[in-house]
Amino acid sequence: MKLLALALICLHAYSLPDALAQPSSYPTPFNTYDPVHQKPVSLNDSGVTIILQQGDPQNYFTDPDKLIVSTPSETSTISLPGDIGQVDSISRLGDSQVAVLGMVNGSVSEVVVVNWKTGLIVDEFLCYLPAVSPDGQKIAFIKFYPPHGNEFPPTDHFMVYEPAKGPGSNRPIDVATRDHINVGTTIYPPNERNHESDNVGRFAGETYAAASRLYWTVNGKSLLFGVRSGTEFSIVWVTFPSTGSPEVKIDDLGTSHLCSTPQPACLVVGSDIDAGGDDGPVSVRLTSVAGKTELRRLPASEFLSVNPSR
Repeated sequence: MKLLALALICLHAYSLPDALAQPSSYPTPFNTYDPVHQKPVSLNDSGVTIILQQGDPQNYFTDPDKLIVSTPSETSTISLPGDIGQVDSISRLGDSQVAVLGMVNGSVSEVVVVNWKTGLIVDEFLCYLPAVSPDGQKIAFIKFYPPHGNEFPPTDHFMVYEPAKGPGSNRPIDVATRDHINVGTTIYPPNERNHESDNVGRFAGETYAAASRLYWTVNGKSLLFGVRSGTEFSIVWVTFPSTGSPEVKIDDLGTSHLCSTPQPACLVVGSDIDAGGDDGPVSVRLTSVAGKTELRRLPASEFLSVNPSR
């Protein structure tokens, strides 16, 4: 499945910028893709030091990036998947695991879960805009879809991966662990279940597009992001209780006033979000295509619950 996805990316690389059919307003990754000038990446935590050793940026399939793991007793080397052209971060997930967030090209990201004690890659998957929670308990991301023409419009499905559950429990029961696309649990849109090709081939009125990156609160208990659906723009606030299903709340924002004359070219296309805490308020900087911006503070009372029927 992963090889097929990568083949589709390469197939479209000559005709589509960054090999993806995404609008120019799509949120950009946190890091610019520039593997030739790979920035130093490392993790130093509880006596363990993990340092990225870059491979050949011109031929990383045969000379991939590596992790150099140093403990008080030994030093070991772990090779990363050869399709990662750039590594953006290394985050601690638990006692023996780290999440390596990398990029396949200028838009597509890859998440690699590594057990640094055994030197084994536990799991890996393709996605967009991944974000590891500060407590290392969850990885939020947008489900991967390959480039498509207009007859197969994609829609963004916002997902969460829980490393402690392992590869099998982070996939639908009928999906093999070697599947690197149909991964995680859908948290938005409501009532969606993760299955093959569920995020492509939708009618225009059924599509959702990310309008921001994905932002965690400091304690990792809540996730916020912006979403566009047609002419509607919303901020989604997902809270993860210690037990039970996530609670999803939405604040639908009236944003057409950012433009002098409401029209499609003036729809809000991006936002930066800062959640002051799990109880709000949420600060949102909205930016329109026309370049106008507005800073809003949204109290928690403005967010309305969405109760999935599943």
